[in-house]
Amino acid sequence: LDAGVVNAAASLLTVALARSDEVDAVRRDLREARFRLLLAGVPVDGVPEAPFRVFVLRGDAPVPPAAGFWAEVDGRVVVLARELDVPAAASRPVGAGGVARGYREALRALEEGVATFEEVAGAGLLAPDAASFAAALLEPLDDVLRETLRVWLSCHGQADPAATRLGVHRHTVRNRLRKAEELLGRSLDPAGTRAELWLALHASP
Repeated sequence: LDAGVVNAAASLLTVALARSDEVDAVRRDLREARFRLLLAGVPVDGVPEAPFRVFVLRGDAPVPPAAGFWAEVDGRVVVLARELDVPAAASRPVGAGGVARGYREALRALEEGVATFEEVAGAGLLAPDAASFAAALLEPLDDVLRETLRVWLSCHGQADPAATRLGVHRHTVRNRLRKAEELLGRSLDPAGTRAELWLALHASP
């Protein structure tokens, strides 16, 4: 497919075709073709100004009337937009050259049942700036909770040896861990979350 041909065909549809069902069918095929060009790294018209997110709609969620670029791909509706007010799973912010990555991230968020890829456990390990990621993740925690997490993770998630190293009772460690979960807004059970915290604790000053 050639991007120029696809874009020209999309512009001429209403002139070239008379019957509405034919127009709808060809528009659908062209939207998919243009999206697949983006996946291949070929620029096309109508893409939102960067940064934007790649959204995959959930279930039968309708395409918003204001959606500028959307397509039906492999049985799913994909929208490129800065934000969306319908149930959907979203990638991290991307530019026109990052649509393929954004699509993979949105599918992963959809699979995990979360709203954005940032909420997928372990996603922070892919952050391009480790220091910024660490600061943002650990910001709600004070020094005591950070040190407790650091020691607990180094003890393979076991409260008793962590308590011994910290010089406190094991119930104190468990209480601190529960407090950390509340402040972080996530469970400490997933391996991805523990890996993120380990990276953040060792990347932060």
